[in-house]
Amino acid sequence: MHAFFRWLMGVLLFSAACPAMAAGSHALCVEGAPEPVDPHFASQLRPTRTATCAYDFSELVARITKLSFDKHDPDSVETAEKAFAMPKMTTSYDDPHTANYSMLLSGKGGWKLSVWVRESFYPSGKGRPGFVPGLRPKRLFKMKDADLRIDLAIVGSLSAPFVPCIPVSPFFDASVKAGWQDIETKVPPPTDGGVRTPVFQQGSKRVSIDGRREQCAQHIALMQPAVR
Repeated sequence: MHAFFRWLMGVLLFSAACPAMAAGSHALCVEGAPEPVDPHFASQLRPTRTATCAYDFSELVARITKLSFDKHDPDSVETAEKAFAMPKMTTSYDDPHTANYSMLLSGKGGWKLSVWVRESFYPSGKGRPGFVPGLRPKRLFKMKDADLRIDLAIVGSLSAPFVPCIPVSPFFDASVKAGWQDIETKVPPPTDGGVRTPVFQQGSKRVSIDGRREQCAQHIALMQPAVR
C-alpha cells in the first residue's frame, strides 16, 4: 500500500511539472563516464553511455507510466529522451537498416534503468538503406514506415542489495484511465513454456510488462510497428 501511495504522489507531482518541461526546461540527467565494453566486442560495439538524473524512483515510475501510455508521440529515440529528460542518445553500432540506441540512467536513491531504443526499416537484409549510419543516424524514410521499440529495464540499485521494481496494479489502473485495452489473452503464449504477461494496446501501439497485477515488474517494452 505504501508503494502505491508513493507511486501516486510521483504521478501527481510529475504531471504538475509537465507543462514546464514541455516548454523546454533544462535536462534533469547529466552525462557520466561510459560503461566499459567487453574486450571481445570492443571492435563491434560502442561503449554504453551513462547519465545521472536528479529525480527519485517514484518520479522515475511516473515518467515510465506516462511514456508507456502516451497515445500520440511515436516510440522513437526523441520521445524516450524527452520522457526521461536525458542527454541525446547515440547508437551502439552502425547499421544501414536499424538505429540501435542505449543508455544507462541512475538517480536519487540509487536506482538504475537501462533504456534501449530500436528504430528499424525492413526488410533489413536487402533493399534500400533506411539510415545514413553514424552516432545519430539520419532517417531516410518517414517515421511511420519504421518499426519502433523502447525497452526499459530496471537493472539494479547502487545503494541497496535488492533491485527496485514497478508496482503492476497502479500500472494497470493507469492503462485503463488512459483508454488502453488489455489484450493479454489475444497474444499467443510464449513458446519457451513461460506464462503470458499483460499486454496493452492503443491503435497500433502496444505495451508489455513482465508482471501480473498483484506483482512488481522490472521490464517494460513499448512496441509500434510500421504502417504497412
